[in-house]
Amino acid sequence: MINLIYKTNLRIINPEKLKKYIKKFINILFNKKLKNKLQFNFVFLNNNEIRKFNKKYLNKNRFTDILCFKYDETSCDFLISLEQIKKNAKVFKNKPSKELLLVIAHGLLHFKGMNDDTEYERKKMELLGNEIILKVLSEKL
Repeated sequence: MINLIYKTNLRIINPEKLKKYIKKFINILFNKKLKNKLQFNFVFLNNNEIRKFNKKYLNKNRFTDILCFKYDETSCDFLISLEQIKKNAKVFKNKPSKELLLVIAHGLLHFKGMNDDTEYERKKMELLGNEIILKVLSEKL
């Protein structure tokens, strides 16, 4: 089950379309047995809200684009700052929609157990995320 929860008025991708993209990511990343059990909440916030969660749970007093709270092998809350996504899109010269998809793919890779603690791991995740995006965007929704 995929839930999109908006705590902000900002929208980057139409919610119905976004849900379809997320389902395609899940089809690529997870086996059939597991993907039918997954319960994901994607909660869209502004920078001030995500900063509060980042400070409270990770002791980092700063904005971020995504936080992942994995509860078990099938459920996770992904907190995403759409405000930060828009800022990052400008910095990385991406469209905000692509930046959002990259961040969601990144979050799903974290859920799968990948880390980006080292430069090597970060690059590996970035390459895999880009691969997933290219595959999904080349298919019809």
